[in-house]
Amino acid sequence: MLALLAGGIVAVNDRFRDRDGDIDALLRISRACTEGLFWRSRKISDLFAEAESLGVAAALNDAARKLPLVELRHAAS
Repeated sequence: MLALLAGGIVAVNDRFRDRDGDIDALLRISRACTEGLFWRSRKISDLFAEAESLGVAAALNDAARKLPLVELRHAAS
């Protein structure tokens, strides 16, 4: 599920090619999600701050809400 979340975030990179978005930062967010850093409380604030600066925080929140609670608990452990 984390890979799906990360893939969904990376899928918006075309949107950033037409703007001043930082694709490298977007890919860092994707990698962080894939590696499970998204769910570690120490990193989550940094990740959301970066997502906010790129204008994808809402998409990140929406994707996270769609994950089943069981998946969230498993990812957090």
